[in-house]
Amino acid sequence: MKAVNAKLNHFEIDPITFGSHPDAGQIREQLSSLSVRMKKRVVLIFDDAAHIGRERALTEFFEIFRMISSSLISCKAAIYPGVTKFGTRFDVFNDATVIDVARDERSLEFAEFFDAVLDARFPILSEKLARSKTLRKEDVAAFLGRTVVGNMRAFVFACNWLGEESKFGLPELRKVLLRLASDYYWPLLEEVAPKLGPYEPLVEPCKEVAEVIFQHAANNGSTSIVIHRDIVQRLSKLFEILEYVGFISRREASRAMKSGGRGPRYCLNLATTLEVWKQAKLTSDLFVDWQDKNMDFSEIHINSNVIKTQLPDIAEDADLSVFTLPVDSLAKSNAYPYGLTDGKMEQLKGANYLTIGSVADATDEELDSIEGIGMKTVERIRAVVNQAIWM
Repeated sequence: MKAVNAKLNHFEIDPITFGSHPDAGQIREQLSSLSVRMKKRVVLIFDDAAHIGRERALTEFFEIFRMISSSLISCKAAIYPGVTKFGTRFDVFNDATVIDVARDERSLEFAEFFDAVLDARFPILSEKLARSKTLRKEDVAAFLGRTVVGNMRAFVFACNWLGEESKFGLPELRKVLLRLASDYYWPLLEEVAPKLGPYEPLVEPCKEVAEVIFQHAANNGSTSIVIHRDIVQRLSKLFEILEYVGFISRREASRAMKSGGRGPRYCLNLATTLEVWKQAKLTSDLFVDWQDKNMDFSEIHINSNVIKTQLPDIAEDADLSVFTLPVDSLAKSNAYPYGLTDGKMEQLKGANYLTIGSVADATDEELDSIEGIGMKTVERIRAVVNQAIWM
């Protein structure tokens, strides 16, 4: 709010003011008034407004989203379609304009997009790949984009690890993919577990289903899979979680199966695929074939008895266990590459902030008052805590 009003003051526009606990109507009134004063439409952008285990909060959020939106105020939110709960009063197509920005390998812009990201985010790696005599930079970018089924966070990890290599060829790409499988995808399920609230007990069944899916696809020489809709419906939350963390990505909501029936088709990440693929060898043929947009898919039919997973009981009122984790959980690691140092964690514990929840509940002023911690450190603490709580 301070930053917004400072910018408004720069343009000699009256600031916006809210009470201590404004409701949606008051927020809309103030923003509408601001829009009139500026003679411009106000656009509110909400990043990543979708989290499994927070259905009640999501329902409340989209109720506010709907109430604030008007001809003067435009609300925009980035979501995961498969995991977002809108509630009963929010109709997606009536209360919002839907723009599909999924990074689908079938898109003509897919390879170009990841090549551009590589150039902009990793210029040193991009330059080295451009000089490579074994692999084309554009092909590597497209392959890594396909590897992570379009997930940008995983793409960043892959590029960081590839940048550590002294040369670039299929052996180095194989090393990065296997590292993604062991140090990113499987640990990510553990990282997300305490953030799932009532669905935390579903993490182990998720692992079981993932292992079955990837092994089944590998046995059939495919990198995507159609699963009968009855199986997906029965285990819907497991598939939501696996898509949320990037193991799979739904490409078609319903596809006819050769064995009868219909089901969604999921694209599989290539890192976990390689882990179970014929001695984990990345050959030049695989490098080409795995980017084939028309590659055959495997199927899991309702009567195949391939997925035998049973769901455990769910405590619907369970809170997020991440709040009870010790502050030491915020240390720098694969999960939190920008985590806190030992010294900062000791300072927090010395001030009796022993859990992630206690740090999250503290005000900026309270954290700033701790000896050895200033506002810059407070900002970093906030960033790490938010990552720990959300994703």
